[in-house]
Amino acid sequence: MNAHGYRINTLAACGGGNEKPRVPSRARRHHRLHNRATEGAEAVLLGSAMLGAVAAGRHPSVASAMAAMSAAGRTIRPSAGKVRAFHARKHQVFHRLHSDFLAYRALMAR
Repeated sequence: MNAHGYRINTLAACGGGNEKPRVPSRARRHHRLHNRATEGAEAVLLGSAMLGAVAAGRHPSVASAMAAMSAAGRTIRPSAGKVRAFHARKHQVFHRLHSDFLAYRALMAR
């Protein structure tokens, strides 16, 4: 999306997968973004509670409910140097594998 004019530098991660150390680490390496985890394990439940709080008039807006009812957790910074270069090469391999798969599928569809 940054290639199309957006300025995204942080990925907000929530939910069960974020509790495992490898998930945010992989996302950070793949996207080359800061990864900010949210506090609390029940993201869907918390989101529902926020919407309920707005509907009940306890908060004037979703943004207000979010500010009052949630908190950012730790921030994981993107890798640099050799680690970043290694994952960039892995990403190139992924794209090559995908292109090859599409070509093979087209051949078999004949």
